[in-house]
Amino acid sequence: MSRSLLQRFLRLALLLSLAACSGAGDPDGGNLTPTPPVPVFGDFILGVATSNPAGTSSMRAMARPLPTKALSLAGGGIEVEETRNTVSDISFKMEGETELEIDFPGVFVVELVRQSVQINQEFPDFGVTQIPFGDYNRFDMDFEKLESEDIPPELLPDPLVSSLLLDRTFVVVGRFREAAGKDVNGDGRIDTVPFQILSDNEVEIEVTSPNFFTVSPDKVNFFFIAFQIEAWFNGLLPQFQDLGPSDLSGGIAVVSDESPSQKIAGILQAFESNTERSCKSAPSEDGEFEEDDVDEESGSEPL
Repeated sequence: MSRSLLQRFLRLALLLSLAACSGAGDPDGGNLTPTPPVPVFGDFILGVATSNPAGTSSMRAMARPLPTKALSLAGGGIEVEETRNTVSDISFKMEGETELEIDFPGVFVVELVRQSVQINQEFPDFGVTQIPFGDYNRFDMDFEKLESEDIPPELLPDPLVSSLLLDRTFVVVGRFREAAGKDVNGDGRIDTVPFQILSDNEVEIEVTSPNFFTVSPDKVNFFFIAFQIEAWFNGLLPQFQDLGPSDLSGGIAVVSDESPSQKIAGILQAFESNTERSCKSAPSEDGEFEEDDVDEESGSEPL
């Protein structure tokens, strides 16, 4: 084959190759839409963490469980022993005009405190997924009632989940200290009174951040949903201490919408309002949750 003929053949092959890559034609003579580029994804780890604004230390939330000191709030007036709550339909929104949305469907049961120890874990585990590279500045999630079919199998033996959390969104168990001169349980002493908070409040939480959460190709990307437990109890200690023996059930302050007590109803309303405003978010470079990272705003609306 002559050199000139070989050159013409190579040029023709190149043109045909470019046409095929660009979708320039089809057998029927029409035009094909160019194939979009294949998206490139990054490893993404979503975790949960408790956030205490009064604290100064960081916690490695991904190394679970994480023993810490017992959770004492309101100047020692409230001790939190157990928490269970649900989150569902978690989604991430990319910054800008792009309508990209990354979803974590389903209902998750979150354990932030177990036996007075902060453990920060969810069932089923969020695990590791992949999302497109880019800047994200908003995520949404719901507090949704737990249905029996959504109880994770490993939590079926836990009565706080299989019984108290069923058809609810939050369960919190703890104790509060009586105020001087106010004998809530009528035992003649100033001591502590056990409480249970049972909430079926369903809301959608939207969290936005001025600091974009960037998913990049050169690292594993960590992101935490930060629950500010201390904020759940804003203003609740004086309301607990104002209760009387008639507001208790078997010596326990059971805070639920089934109680006829108006004082109990006031505590429940304050708790639900606090939880709707207390969810924040925090990106992380190394898998450590830092208090200083939690600077986002949140809001909610009924489902």
